[in-house]
Amino acid sequence: MSACRSPEYLSLQARLVNINASVGSTLPGHRTNISPALQAERKLVAGQMNELAFPLPFEILSIISTLYVSSGRQQDHPTRQLCLASVCTLWRDVCFSLGDLWTSFYIHANTQTVLNWSIRQTFAGVALEWVSRAGTYPVHLRLDQTFLTCEYDDPACTACRFIPIVAGQLATLDMPLMGVCLRSQTPPCFPQLQSLTLRAPDQQPTRLMPLRACTFLDAPMLEMVKLHRPGLRLSIDMYLVAAIPWAQLRHLELRQASMNVCVALLARCSQLLTLDILSSGVLSHEPMSLLPVDLPRLQTLRFTESLSQLFIHLHMPALQDIELVELQDVEVKNLVASLVSPQRGPWISTPRRMQVVNTHTYWVVRLLALVPSLTTLEMTIRNNDRDFKWHFLGHLRHTDNFLPNLRTLKIKTCPMDVFPMDLVTTVKRRFDEGVLKQFSVDLVRQHGRERRKEEMILAFWDLADEGLEVQVDGEVLHEA
Repeated sequence: MSACRSPEYLSLQARLVNINASVGSTLPGHRTNISPALQAERKLVAGQMNELAFPLPFEILSIISTLYVSSGRQQDHPTRQLCLASVCTLWRDVCFSLGDLWTSFYIHANTQTVLNWSIRQTFAGVALEWVSRAGTYPVHLRLDQTFLTCEYDDPACTACRFIPIVAGQLATLDMPLMGVCLRSQTPPCFPQLQSLTLRAPDQQPTRLMPLRACTFLDAPMLEMVKLHRPGLRLSIDMYLVAAIPWAQLRHLELRQASMNVCVALLARCSQLLTLDILSSGVLSHEPMSLLPVDLPRLQTLRFTESLSQLFIHLHMPALQDIELVELQDVEVKNLVASLVSPQRGPWISTPRRMQVVNTHTYWVVRLLALVPSLTTLEMTIRNNDRDFKWHFLGHLRHTDNFLPNLRTLKIKTCPMDVFPMDLVTTVKRRFDEGVLKQFSVDLVRQHGRERRKEEMILAFWDLADEGLEVQVDGEVLHEA
């Protein structure tokens, strides 16, 4: 930026000020009659100032901008590019010419929005211009509107007009469950669509549109579907669900879904690799088949605040990763009961990794006793969970058949009321058996417990010298 203070730059800046003053002195009604020579001179001076301030070639600036905005999440790209575009007109031209600035499109409207004919026509023009600037980049679209009212009694006319325009480039589509593109008589093709999110409204509308004919969703690359609050009671929801190619899905997320919905949808997903169940699995009063659901390729299962009676219906012979987040005691108890139930069958064979977050250690120990094949365990301990010391460390130290194949143990937010030697002795016993190879612990910071932390670190240094890979609060004590 030192070029900005050079005498040549300051001279051009003063010259540009004089030109603008000459233009400003023109009568307001005659500003359009500025001489071509004056316009050309102003443009020339502005260009020379940009060249002095930023002497790098346009190609290098483009590469720098691309590298800058290509890091991080896709949702952060527009924000970063807009920051770069505010530097000067040259940077603005560079940023605005890059297609990835126009890849995210977000439409928000409340339930009382009224769209007249002129607004809809203008919006279609803006959409076409937006997509043309995106070029060949995939487009990410989110519709945060539930129901729109317009002159033609169409509850989502804006989305109806916009989705077909970007259907060929859509990679991510997030819209209300009672959406529009699947209800049209001629639904568009989505050749690049990979992720589909359908969200049910918080409140059901008082007036519903008549259901149109619904055909199969033509999305050959669709791999991920997320359903939020799928009620499946309205006929329109059933038509939407029937249109999704469940058999080709690899990843499924169900949020706030009843047990009936989970079982009904999972029965269609024979090729799933990842399943996320969030606040779902609640039993309802509707009759439900007790036939098991076969998921032969499922490798990763995540339960978050879920009622785990669903486990008894799942057959997952290839499961490798299990993640349990913030389950209540009764939920883990039901999970343990379902694992030992005679109706369960061989739902799980050899899971290798488990992550447990903020779940009562007493029931976690009961669960871990049923999965001896675990090789990696990561636990985040709840505050004031005294059962970690007595139950988990006790079983790990004194029970021979408790996690016999455990090779990696990670403990996060370890309570400081655990005596250093209790933890060190437990880890040392497993290490001496020749199984445990990696151990890491993150200690809860408490005032007055710094000395205990130092004692624990010193004790683990001896194990690190013997060959165990140890991390304490992110600090590596031994490099393998």
